Amino acid sequence: MLGVEMYYTVKTLLSQGKNISQIARELGIDRKTVRKIRDKVKDGKVETPKFSRVSVLEAYKEEIIEYLSEGLTAVLIHQKLISDHGLSVSYSCVKKYVRKLKGPDGIYVPLISPPGEEAQVDFGYIGYLYDSEKGKKVKSWIFCMVLSHSRYKYYEIVRSQDVETFLRCHINAFEYFGG
Repeated sequence: MLGVEMYYTVKTLLSQGKNISQIARELGIDRKTVRKIRDKVKDGKVETPKFSRVSVLEAYKEEIIEYLSEGLTAVLIHQKLISDHGLSVSYSCVKKYVRKLKGPDGIYVPLISPPGEEAQVDFGYIGYLYDSEKGKKVKSWIFCMVLSHSRYKYYEIVRSQDVETFLRCHINAFEYFGG
């Protein structure tokens, strides 16, 4: 299954004037896949895939609820699960599961940012991708800019994280957003 990031990456490369064959080589995917993505993007049928994972702690849910009713903290519940059942589970995993069972324990205050006021950026390592200019696979990252108000995102695959690339990605993102 292709991630939504791939759809936006293909869309960006198409908007930069690259053809289907160039995009397929650069991303290491089939031309048919690129065409399929292009058509879905044109039709506005890009959907975020949904994943569901079952926690290893789900099998111990009733026991954990019992511990919570006794007033045990997540630290103590973690220790009991390890000693009683020999589970190999991290404390942070238990803490998240306990928080989910308890529900919201405080007031949630959303951070509201006016339109055009703020964006967040980051690079994420995506592994080795084929570089058609060098004729080999090279380390690659994905640049992401997220508009804080609308949560609209821009993605771009890059070969470097230097200042020049960082600034070029910002310019490309602003042009993409129409800013």
